[in-house]
Amino acid sequence: MRTGVVPVFYPDVPAAVFRSDGATLVAESAALDHIAESARTFPISMFWHREEPPEWYYSADELAEARPLWVEWFPASDGLVVTTDLLGAIGAGGEGVHLLGDVRQVVRELQELDTCLRVAYASGANFRLQLSQRPEGAEPPP
Repeated sequence: MRTGVVPVFYPDVPAAVFRSDGATLVAESAALDHIAESARTFPISMFWHREEPPEWYYSADELAEARPLWVEWFPASDGLVVTTDLLGAIGAGGEGVHLLGDVRQVVRELQELDTCLRVAYASGANFRLQLSQRPEGAEPPP
């Protein structure tokens, strides 16, 4: 299975179609977060939706305190700042770009995300990046 991230929006934005599986964003997340830190922007991984752990994992008080970490939505404008800054840093050969294994695919997925976020921003929607899985060798969305 390949793990990736796809943007989800609240409220839903049907016109924002992400034409990738986001697997390269996950695979390259450590390098992307390093580039983001060097570019003085937010790490892209902060937008990933975290699955809420089972109730037995935390006490009721701890779970109530931690719950906002798993249900958080972000303004599309925050995501646009990150995609714009990352694409600029990569294009300029900024610090940490040498850590990326597949620069072309990273740029392609960041551009896809940027396009979706622009549509979401125009709609006034919030977003987060949802972890997703697909079988090895399966084609990403068209």
